[in-house]
Amino acid sequence: MRWSDFLQTWDGHETENRLSRVIIIGLLVVCVITSLAALRTERSIILVPPISQLKALFRDLGLQKTPSGYSLREPKPQEQIRCLQDRVQIKTGQVLEGQDRLIMVGLAKNTGSDLLEFDERSCATTQQDALAVSVWPNVVLKPQEATELYVVVRQSPEASVSLRPSLLSGGQP
Repeated sequence: MRWSDFLQTWDGHETENRLSRVIIIGLLVVCVITSLAALRTERSIILVPPISQLKALFRDLGLQKTPSGYSLREPKPQEQIRCLQDRVQIKTGQVLEGQDRLIMVGLAKNTGSDLLEFDERSCATTQQDALAVSVWPNVVLKPQEATELYVVVRQSPEASVSLRPSLLSGGQP
């Protein structure tokens, strides 16, 4: 190897090292900026109930059982199941109330003249706090056929708190 070739390769290595250093410094700056932005953002934690717990709820409902921890009542006027699917008529008939969830039970009826596959997603998009939607026993409905529809929603925290009358002020147990 000649001395001039050696010097040229040495200069090439130095240039390549400088370029690598500039790229690494640039990446470090991007990482620092991203880290600072991540630290400034507000964090929100969304707790999703385990899938197995929702499956157990739906299984109990399909077997006409009231799940443990829930009480059955009539739906309030604002507690109506709404779905965005054509040729489906929904009638909410029952509400099962738990500590932090409501299960709305209704009938979904095919009002069309053809077979209809019920799309549970059409109900989940209309309920702001919908956790899960299911139908039983049939997903595919013949004309004028109905199936039960279950929609699990989060209950607002203020709605789940009920006041207990104090015994000191004469409240009855």
